[in-house]
Amino acid sequence: MRPDGWYPDPGNAHELRYLDHEQWTAFVSDHGLVAQDVLTPRRRRRWPWIVGSLVAVMALALGAVAVVSVDRELDDLDVYTTDLTTTASGFPTSSSAESVRSWSSAGYHMAVLAPNAVVAAGLRSPTSHTVLAFQVDVVPQDLPVAAEFGVQCWQSETRGYGLLVSTDGAARLVAGSVPTGDVTTLSSATVAPLRSGVPRTLTLACDVIGDTAILAGYVDGTRVLTARPANSLSEITAGGMVVWAGGGAPASWTVTGFERMGVHNMPDGWRG
Repeated sequence: MRPDGWYPDPGNAHELRYLDHEQWTAFVSDHGLVAQDVLTPRRRRRWPWIVGSLVAVMALALGAVAVVSVDRELDDLDVYTTDLTTTASGFPTSSSAESVRSWSSAGYHMAVLAPNAVVAAGLRSPTSHTVLAFQVDVVPQDLPVAAEFGVQCWQSETRGYGLLVSTDGAARLVAGSVPTGDVTTLSSATVAPLRSGVPRTLTLACDVIGDTAILAGYVDGTRVLTARPANSLSEITAGGMVVWAGGGAPASWTVTGFERMGVHNMPDGWRG
């Protein structure tokens, strides 16, 4: 019997995996970073496929950014889906005067404690893309006036597009920049207001192939917004969810599901 400890990951998805009484656990390690990822059988493939990284990014009012990542393998169609009530692997916990990120069986909790601060988390891929969609299943909790909750697609986690829904039901597609803090509204609509404890689903589809971006925003499975702005991105490398407190605080929600969809699995009608 081998002693308990770290060994090369038998699934080859990570550098190391922890062995406990001859049973492979969900604890994995890459470059010294420990996370959780349940071991699943790996299929042999004729061609190499994409490997992504889950990242958590917290962008505060002053523009500070912290990143934690863990490698994850995506399937053949470049889809990644996770039930965040089961595990929050790759999503760090943190607490500061501005925000709190924590996890429990209820899901991944994101809270902004200071006015005009932002907390965000999502998925990053080392391989660039031009067509992706991101979807989050969420349960709003603290809903101050003017707070916004949303889903985003980014290039290098510094600029990109987002779908934001405010507490009063105002929805908008936006273009934004983390370094400058600039946010430009591209299109807007009215949807059902957010209610504390009532689950919602937000989806953003992004196509940045040419000089004009193609964007579509969905709320609870219905396309509510489209926009075709002059494109400022050459690729999509990250995306996920975001909470902005606006002038009020605290603002919080719990994310119960996260999905990244590739070109073969985009939501219906995303091209308009």
